[in-house]
Amino acid sequence: MLEQLRKNIAIVALGGTGIGGAEKRFTNFFMYATDNKLIQNLYLILSREKYNALIKQFPTLANHSNVIVLNPLSDSTSLLGKLHLKAKSLVTNYKIISFFAYPYLLKRYSSKLNNIIVKYDIQLIHAFWEGITECAHIKKRNPDIKFLLSYVEPVGRFLKNRFYRNNPSYLPASINIADAVELQCEPYLSVLKNNNVFPENKKHFIAPCSFTDYSKSIYANKENKVVFLARLDKYKNPLLFLAAAKIILSKRDDISFEIYGNGNLKKQVVRFLNASGLENKMVFGFTDNPFEVFSKSKVFCSLASFGSFPEQSTLEALSCENALITTDIKSSAGFASPEFSIKTDFNAKELASKIEYLIDNPEICNKLAKAGRDFVVNNHTIDAFAEYLKEVYNQLLKQ
Repeated sequence: MLEQLRKNIAIVALGGTGIGGAEKRFTNFFMYATDNKLIQNLYLILSREKYNALIKQFPTLANHSNVIVLNPLSDSTSLLGKLHLKAKSLVTNYKIISFFAYPYLLKRYSSKLNNIIVKYDIQLIHAFWEGITECAHIKKRNPDIKFLLSYVEPVGRFLKNRFYRNNPSYLPASINIADAVELQCEPYLSVLKNNNVFPENKKHFIAPCSFTDYSKSIYANKENKVVFLARLDKYKNPLLFLAAAKIILSKRDDISFEIYGNGNLKKQVVRFLNASGLENKMVFGFTDNPFEVFSKSKVFCSLASFGSFPEQSTLEALSCENALITTDIKSSAGFASPEFSIKTDFNAKELASKIEYLIDNPEICNKLAKAGRDFVVNNHTIDAFAEYLKEVYNQLLKQ
């Protein structure tokens, strides 16, 4: 058992309903750390929208007394709640409105957050995605509070300061203000350095691993099913997956394909399915339980332009004994071992060929799948991550 860190710390996750790998990772850490009393008082501060989205995947979160919701009375089903969501949508999506409204919103949310920090005597705030700007604002006003920023975006979006609510709005400025930056892996640091937004002497920490909740893993009753589960944007290449599926489904019906996610390419995905006549041949949607999806699939396709890293969907798929097909990028080599994965170029015919190879060779597919599960459950553990992050907190609080 790790020695308890006798401090008051808050993890901050504001914003909308989007739940990605970072939200899952830090929520799991919060629950693990509080259950095991690793920190004297660890709080999870959420917007109402974020809380409502997280509770679907983490129902026991409702039992944790240290979860604080910034807008506890906001109900999306009430008239006032609907007006609030509509106003937030306008501010988020329309730059002119955002330009004028953002300073007010920043002040409003920062004030609410600061009241909580004062009330609970919080000495360190840890933010990622939305919440970064508010925490940076508080840090400027209260220099004694330690501010840890987790950079969780691998492709370099949001690296320009913007005076409107397209989150995180002031990432480069927030990096300068933060006491330290925490990163999931080395390539994430390269993104910041290559874009000249990372100060030369900025203190930073790189996680030794990631993790997921392996107690939810299921790996039985496998079918000839291939899955894509990711944000639907150009960096994750969902259309490449669809093109490969179209090739295979045009000549055989013993392989099924499922695609899950949301994002700015959703309309293009729907158009592709309709134009190709695949709308009734493929499953397309969103899931709050990826483990259930991966429990029956044999192959998971991680097709990101930036390569394969220990993202949540990849860990979830591997833990449920899925063979991994990943894009052939140099940076993938640090994670995607040939022991449990095969590489593909950004070519639909090649991807289709790799999918058929695995499905038509069940012994090889099964061998890769079992090796992948063994790798993640032994090397990407919450124990190792918790020890690392607790030490990060400890070092910052000693400064």
